[in-house]
Amino acid sequence: MSLFLVLLSGCTTFDTDKSSQDGGAWQSQEQRMLDERISSYLEGAGTGAVYQPDASPWGSGVMLTVEETYVAASGRPCRQLQVTTGQGERQVLACRANDTRWAEVRSLR
Repeated sequence: MSLFLVLLSGCTTFDTDKSSQDGGAWQSQEQRMLDERISSYLEGAGTGAVYQPDASPWGSGVMLTVEETYVAASGRPCRQLQVTTGQGERQVLACRANDTRWAEVRSLR
């Protein structure tokens, strides 16, 4: 029985070093950190604001339209973004990942 408990406890451990590297914020495999300039813009941009970053995870020459901030079930502030590229438009969800950075996350819808 004690061997079973030892094996079971091994399944519940997690990498504390990774969480301490990003300031202790929760981060899953299904999010992509946004750079500091985009993160800073998302922090203060008003609803409907348009931003054209020099570089982005979606390529160069993109236009971001920022939607209203809301609080997700996780407690993190999130914003829907409309990403317009030369190939068209798509909706992206971004949530605050830590004190200074936002991340693109998978939408649960």
